[in-house]
Amino acid sequence: MRDRPIIFSGPMVRAILEGRKTQTRRIVKRIPCDCGFDWQPEEMCATTPEGYQTAGHSGKLWCGCCADDFVRCPYGQPGDRLWVREKWCSEQKNIVGYAADAECGAWIGDGGGGRFWIHHGYIIESDAYRKCFKEPARTFSLSTYGGRWRPSIHMPRWASRITLEITGVRVERLQEISEEDAIAEGSQIPIDQLPKTCRQAVFSERDQFAKIWESINGKKHPWESNPWVWVIQFRRTA
Repeated sequence: MRDRPIIFSGPMVRAILEGRKTQTRRIVKRIPCDCGFDWQPEEMCATTPEGYQTAGHSGKLWCGCCADDFVRCPYGQPGDRLWVREKWCSEQKNIVGYAADAECGAWIGDGGGGRFWIHHGYIIESDAYRKCFKEPARTFSLSTYGGRWRPSIHMPRWASRITLEITGVRVERLQEISEEDAIAEGSQIPIDQLPKTCRQAVFSERDQFAKIWESINGKKHPWESNPWVWVIQFRRTA
């Protein structure tokens, strides 16, 4: 079992915290074979205790021309863990604030008995505070927690508050996503929390997911290009 970092945007962090997001799709970046054949998900067959054959995916892409050439998911396999990186701030180790929902506090312990979160309040400069709180809450200035927001890519392991266990990995084309999977991707986001480019009328969860995808990945991997993606299913463990 391995631990790997993974980055999520603020709306997706909130969706995980609220239990609305149990899947993520990530671009397949490395396709080593350029022989011209289309890449396919590797089929995996298994036998159930009742003796039935079930088909699934092994979490690999392979080429029909070069059968020995395959790409394995870089995020891991079922049973591996992912720790979430998100936008954050900190004045010192174990004292941290999170931009996604404005929460701030301190991590204590872990001398062997685990670590515990001590809630302080909320950082008033966070966009999430203005969007999510209709009544006054105990607030702190951003300057109290380091003076600036730090990019998610620089979040260390100790500051991460979310750990995910991978429960399934497969590969597919982006546009193969179903309505059910779009919901599992956390597409049901309140309209006032969506990027402005996503706020026009949509007719399905799949449409909403497509617009969210465009707002995050549209420059390099637009929806219309229909790229190969890793589909990573997970459950939150911390």
